[in-house]
Amino acid sequence: MSNKISSKIKLAFQNIIGIIILISTSSCSNFSKNNTNKISSITNASSLISELDDQIAISNQADTLYYKRGKLKSYIGERKKALIDLDEAINLNNSNPDYYFYRGIVKDELGDYRGAIKDFNYFIEKEGGNELVYFIQSESYLKIGEYNKAKYNYDKSISINPSDYLLYFDRAKIKLKLKDFKGALNDLNSSIAINAKHAQSFSFRSLAYYTKGNTKAALIDINKSISLEKDNPVSYYNRAAIYYKLGDFKKACKDLKSSKRMGYRFLKKEKDLVCK
Repeated sequence: MSNKISSKIKLAFQNIIGIIILISTSSCSNFSKNNTNKISSITNASSLISELDDQIAISNQADTLYYKRGKLKSYIGERKKALIDLDEAINLNNSNPDYYFYRGIVKDELGDYRGAIKDFNYFIEKEGGNELVYFIQSESYLKIGEYNKAKYNYDKSISINPSDYLLYFDRAKIKLKLKDFKGALNDLNSSIAINAKHAQSFSFRSLAYYTKGNTKAALIDINKSISLEKDNPVSYYNRAAIYYKLGDFKKACKDLKSSKRMGYRFLKKEKDLVCK
């Protein structure tokens, strides 16, 4: 597994890893390499599952086949059945780190975040950490409120790939939750230095400035964010708060109405307070 993974691959992971991880490059007997090219739809995945059903009954490499079938079942959304197959793969061969890695992914999707973290730790112990596993495990930590551990994983990911602006951006959001505003600003500065067109980095840096009481800097950044992403209602809502803080109630009211028009919901009393 590569030690570096691009932002695009990480975004693809949100939709369950993808075809490259779906079928490993190592092939079993009677499992044609051409099958890796066949998976273009859920229908094809289901067909491959049927092939694996037959092969598991006669194969002396059943752990690998359970692993492959488990990944296919996860791909078509049958995650509970996928977990049964991955459990069986590990029962037959408990020394393959990849089995634990993928079971961790499935456990996370099923809401067993602590179980997922444990499986990822096994993979890290045996294979060493890489950006992908640290990134995925950090998401599990975040879901159970373990922000410091999630931040540690981002520290490790950034040490592996210091040129990925999204890593700094995501770590900044964690630091904001931890009320480390100075650290969040540093990370957002790094994110923007790498990609000055990422609207959300400006938006969150605006939030950090606002929280620290620097409303003028907050306004500059939220204006930049809106110039890059004009259809984000949250940005208009946040700018309304900044304008309100600066005493410009007319502009605050205008942004609040724009935010509502774009679908953002807020309390009526907020509008009554701003739009006097």
